[in-house]
Amino acid sequence: MRVIAGIARRTELKVASGSAARPFLEKARGALFNSIGDAIVEARVLDVYAGSGSMGIEALSRGAQKAVFIEMDRNSASVITDNLKRCKLDDKGTVITGRAERVLAGLSDEFDFIFADPPFPVAKDWETDKECVA
Repeated sequence: MRVIAGIARRTELKVASGSAARPFLEKARGALFNSIGDAIVEARVLDVYAGSGSMGIEALSRGAQKAVFIEMDRNSASVITDNLKRCKLDDKGTVITGRAERVLAGLSDEFDFIFADPPFPVAKDWETDKECVA
């Protein structure tokens, strides 16, 4: 997985090993940001259930002013910090580790865009033994 456009274009993003995070696909992320267009420039962004941080990092790469990442898993939060450094965007991103509901209740910032891609349960299809959305 990589950053699609902007100043960090083509930079590889990592996902925490053993993480249940399922990153937003590049194609879908590209379509979303293409529809947002220049409105992302100078925007303040909140990335809830951040996982790898791909949504907020993409926004920063395309010109967002700042991004706040909320992630409950400490390993994933550490990977987001590393991804921000890898993209040279660590001065514009803040990673908060904690349950989204609790962190959101304590935030006083205002945001122009909020990306929230909550985890969903995955089950196995008993006929095929493949993962599927429960």
